[in-house]
Amino acid sequence: PRSLGNLSSLLEIVLSSNNFNGTIPSSIFSISTLFGLDLSHNQLEGTIPHEVGNLQSITILWAQSNRLSGEIPDTLGECQLLQKLQLQNNFFHGSIPFRFSGLKGLVTLDLSSNNLSGQIPMFFENLTTLHYLNLSFNNLAGEVPTAGIFANATAVSVQGNDKLCGGIENMHLPHCSMISSEKKHKFPVVT
Repeated sequence: PRSLGNLSSLLEIVLSSNNFNGTIPSSIFSISTLFGLDLSHNQLEGTIPHEVGNLQSITILWAQSNRLSGEIPDTLGECQLLQKLQLQNNFFHGSIPFRFSGLKGLVTLDLSSNNLSGQIPMFFENLTTLHYLNLSFNNLAGEVPTAGIFANATAVSVQGNDKLCGGIENMHLPHCSMISSEKKHKFPVVT
């Protein structure tokens, strides 16, 4: 219910593993005291409202295994205390927001099993607190970084992204030069 937003002193909301449907009411994101929000394993649809950036105290946001769609709001980058973000098993599309580079305390990030595209942002290499990154089963393309968290193949999952290349040897991805040369010879050149 939208009236949850009236509970202005709530610290945590756990509504996981129910059959809630409809959209996420933006009124929830006016609760400035909220440090934990778990909406996972429901039937929620629509987008994550941009007002999510108002949650200045939030450390945990779980919305995995719903039917959420649209782009991941870049306003999540304003949640400076965010440590655990799980948005896997939804229908998000578009690229990973650049403003995630401001999440300096991020420990775990799971964006797997969505429809995300574009390249893996290089800023993940600089997030020193990041210990788990799952980007598997999306439509990501291009070169996988090798520094920071990407130096540990057990801390990163990128499987199921057929257009990725590079990365450290333990990731067993094709060399980027092979990918680009395959593209060059896909169509004959007429001179």
